Amino acid sequence: MWRYGYISVLCVLSVLCSVPAFAHDGFEEPVAPDPSVYRHTVGFTAGMTTGLGLTYRGTQHRWFGQVAFMPAWTKDSGGNFFGGLQLGRVLQQANTFYLNAALGSGLMITDDEVCTYDSPDSPFVTSCERQYSKYLAAGPSIGIGKVWGDHFQLEVYLPIAVVWELGVGLDSVVPYPGVTIGYQW
Repeated sequence: MWRYGYISVLCVLSVLCSVPAFAHDGFEEPVAPDPSVYRHTVGFTAGMTTGLGLTYRGTQHRWFGQVAFMPAWTKDSGGNFFGGLQLGRVLQQANTFYLNAALGSGLMITDDEVCTYDSPDSPFVTSCERQYSKYLAAGPSIGIGKVWGDHFQLEVYLPIAVVWELGVGLDSVVPYPGVTIGYQW
């Protein structure tokens, strides 16, 4: 499992390192956004340090804040909640590409019904109980984004997320890639 994690980290880092070189048109200076313009972005995000679900991002003077949330209810559970908060800065802006760094946290609360059976092949349930889990992930990330037509944004990022299961302790430290897709104005 760790082998695939290292491969994904190397791939994302190589892309992040090469983008500034390809983002420039010849030897011209990069086109920086007007720092007085406040940008809004709404969309969807999925990641360890941004949370999962609908997202809003506000950007001013290269600094940005992002919130995400998604409540989910299923037949087998009383409800699940995913949310997150991220604060960051755009480090490099070149034409339609940008590179940013952020510090974020994501929260996942799950409510599952866990049942035990008479035997592994038996369809008869012995007992069922509710199992609640609460996870908090936090850490820094570096991301690269592309804007199409001044309005559509795609950002991929790689965090180093420290994951805690609340009430239990440290669960893992993972480099798990994430993505944000949005519309900005």
